[in-house]
Amino acid sequence: MYIRKKIFWLLLFSNIFFITKAQFTINVEQPPALSTPEICVVTVDDVTGKNKIIWEHNPTEGIISYTIYKEVFTNIFDSIGNVPVGGLTEFIDINSSPASQSSVYKIASIDSCGVETVLSYYHKTIILTLGMVGPTISLDWGFYEDESNDFIPSQYLIYRGTDPDNFIKYDSVPGSQHYFNDENIFQIYYYKVGIEKPGGCSSGSKTNYTLSFSNKKDNAAFVGINTSSKLSDNIPIFPNPFTETTIIYIPVTSTLRQTQGSVTVCITDISGKIVLEKEDITGSTYELKRGTLKSGVYFIEITGDKISRGKLIVQ
Repeated sequence: MYIRKKIFWLLLFSNIFFITKAQFTINVEQPPALSTPEICVVTVDDVTGKNKIIWEHNPTEGIISYTIYKEVFTNIFDSIGNVPVGGLTEFIDINSSPASQSSVYKIASIDSCGVETVLSYYHKTIILTLGMVGPTISLDWGFYEDESNDFIPSQYLIYRGTDPDNFIKYDSVPGSQHYFNDENIFQIYYYKVGIEKPGGCSSGSKTNYTLSFSNKKDNAAFVGINTSSKLSDNIPIFPNPFTETTIIYIPVTSTLRQTQGSVTVCITDISGKIVLEKEDITGSTYELKRGTLKSGVYFIEITGDKISRGKLIVQ
């Protein structure tokens, strides 16, 4: 009887041990690793004029916040901000200067234990610059870059407007092209370049971000138009641009008036061809009539004892 009881208790304790061990084996699980978040698009915010980074939240993971990184030196990224989960998945870089340089951004996510994922693929903003050759405004920009190559713009959209808050899509070029010429420009225009991401993305707001834009640029410095309608420091012209007639104000110098008393006005087109020349002009103004002048940009030179130059535009 004693032997039977001993065997019974040995078997009982053995079963408890195996059951307990099995229970512990089943319940011990590794937490799922967080996947690296990805930027959807970077753009220039219309309201602030600063760079905005947009991504989408994955609610199935234990993420508590996102950290935004910016390239400060080649391949060196610094943290510039953190966005908690629960709000909009977008971030405005208030220290960015979209008109002077493009910027490169990455993001990472952080879990409740403070563990951060590796950084995402980078996205690089578009920077637009303008130039002018004659009456042609030339647009040139840096390509939008998605390091993952999941998003390669198929085309670049050219936007133009008469004020910085009123743009319309004006034209487009293939995604392999980074320049555009806007011809026969005789007034101030504002420009920006955009790309479209199929499907877009949502940051939790009502806006579905399908477009990314560059900085805004205007051509005022090139056409030289300002509130006083002086296209040159030397020769005031009003109105300018003009349609039928305009008044050219002859620069006055004491030497000119005392020794010569008259000047010659010479107008050339952008190729340098003389289209009008008037000699022995006296007085302080000269009324220029359009006559046979075609629409375009012209250069004016007034010669006395000194030479003054300017620019005028015929609409």
